Amino acid sequence: MPPRLLSTGLIAGLLMNIFGWLGNQLWLGREWDLAITGSAFAATRERTIWNELGSLAPDFVYGLALAWLCWLCARALNRSRRVSYLAVIALWLVAIATPLLGTANASLVPWRVTLLTLLLALVIMIPVAELVWRRMVQTTSQT
Repeated sequence: MPPRLLSTGLIAGLLMNIFGWLGNQLWLGREWDLAITGSAFAATRERTIWNELGSLAPDFVYGLALAWLCWLCARALNRSRRVSYLAVIALWLVAIATPLLGTANASLVPWRVTLLTLLLALVIMIPVAELVWRRMVQTTSQT
């Protein structure tokens, strides 16, 4: 495993956290406020530093998974940029779309917020896939 894998995954996770926060605050902030205040969980929701820090962890896990998937696929298949995009779509479907669609189906989050959040996540992850490809595949093929 190349040493670049960990740093690439962490950079990808950091970018997903930053742009996810911006998108969820600036673009979807009102939608999320309405969804949370209108839910049965509003009374039990506490905003603590630990909750906020804990919400950052999944994007770092996604970033590491994306870097690892891209690296594995590139080694097994080819060094095409398409590998990185296929890896990000697979990760998006399994780790993001499936749980979010489940929460919407259980009426825990409104469908509109769910669909907009899915779109936001995909819009964020596609440029991150390009970064991962450049760091994990393109640079290792030149050495």
